[in-house]
Amino acid sequence: MTRKTAYPFSGVVPIVHTPWTSGDRIDFPSLERSLERSIEDGVSGCVVPAVASEVSKLSDEERTRFVEEVIRIVDGRIHVTAGVSDPDVRRSQRLAEHAVESGADGVLCAAPMDIIEDKTAVKMFMRELAAVDLPMLMIQDLHWNGYGMGLDTIRELWEEIPAFRCLKLETVPAGSKMTQIIEATNGSMPIGVGWSLPQLIEALDRGAAFVTTTAVNKPFVHTTEWGDERKRPQVSTAPCHTWRGRTSTSTYRSTSTSSTRTGAACSKLLALANLSSRSIAITNASPTRSSTTSSPSRTVSSSGRTITRPTLRSEYPISPCPLSGSL
Repeated sequence: MTRKTAYPFSGVVPIVHTPWTSGDRIDFPSLERSLERSIEDGVSGCVVPAVASEVSKLSDEERTRFVEEVIRIVDGRIHVTAGVSDPDVRRSQRLAEHAVESGADGVLCAAPMDIIEDKTAVKMFMRELAAVDLPMLMIQDLHWNGYGMGLDTIRELWEEIPAFRCLKLETVPAGSKMTQIIEATNGSMPIGVGWSLPQLIEALDRGAAFVTTTAVNKPFVHTTEWGDERKRPQVSTAPCHTWRGRTSTSTYRSTSTSSTRTGAACSKLLALANLSSRSIAITNASPTRSSTTSSPSRTVSSSGRTITRPTLRSEYPISPCPLSGSL
């Protein structure tokens, strides 16, 4: 097999919602406004239709028209992946053929839930789908309460199907599995997470290439840019940051202009986390720094327990968050 290079696919990739009129038809003017806002927010692609699009409620005619309209509106500005998932591989093939003819950049297909743990059946299904001349196949490894496809299944599909270039991972657990897949494919397959809000930070740390969202995109765009190693500011490390009696290495970000967005993203995430409400005891000792002045601390109560934290120092400011509204 020819060694695959990394497919150029990264960033925030929303699943396009299906807007409905009062007459229970797809509201295409609202669809256009939604897509324009997503592009303005900085998304790099979109998937249409998929689970979050209420794809199970769409007829074949609605699915194909939906894809056509998204491709027309986007007009080459972002990557369009057409969802062609269906338990019947013949239907998936027909949807894939239409998507390619309409100008989609690739297709997304989920491994059918009733065969997802059967390597032979999954490989047969995907081989039949790939008989269509696909520019790119993104396989969706979706299992609401389980491991999903086996690692050997994914590796063999990667080696045997040239069009298979990306994976959308939505399993329990996802983190450790992502690391195993990245290692098994030598880092050449872009992997994205579908459950972006609870998995976002771990996914970025593990090397996820993209995250799929739904209606809200801007906070994810800011955070994924923060997580991009090439855009991270210079960091310095200091020892002796203790938590529950254990010592670890703490990383502090520089306050150069390049870290403004980092600070903003962290500010938003910290505000959402509301750490002071957690019922755990944390001792956050002041790490060694170049300054000679001591760091004052404050003590607060949380669920009957005491939490001692250092007061934020002026030389480590958190940038004001430019985001507005809620996540």
